[in-house]
Amino acid sequence: MLPVFATTSDLVTLTGRSFDADSIGEPRAALLLEAASAAVRAHAKADWDNDPPSDVEVFRLVTLTVAARVWVNPAGSVQETTGPYSITNPSDGGVPGIYLTRSERDQIDEAQRNTATARSPITTLSTTREDQIIGGSSDSYWELSDW
Repeated sequence: MLPVFATTSDLVTLTGRSFDADSIGEPRAALLLEAASAAVRAHAKADWDNDPPSDVEVFRLVTLTVAARVWVNPAGSVQETTGPYSITNPSDGGVPGIYLTRSERDQIDEAQRNTATARSPITTLSTTREDQIIGGSSDSYWELSDW
């Protein structure tokens, strides 16, 4: 099993909702964090088992946000009120559970771009031509007039 990006204590701190150590709350929180971490990895198309991302804080915060959304509102309900009338509907097309919002997907994509940039070494590629070098000393130069 791959490691999760956040801990159950992080989730309790974020949501402000605690649970008894012997209740179903802690295993449920751990499972939500595992599922949220899997959703982050699936979107990023990476498992990072051998090479974790350098900007892990973004992945931790997205994981916490996804898990907190389900922890606080397991049915994924959204309530709309107009005057004295209100209606409660499931969110995101009626599919409660673990999902990434557009903003969360954008954050993951941006963090991956930053990580890829940070990991890409700047290198030089040496090339030579068959032309003669003008001058014979160490400060010789190439004649570029025929390029």
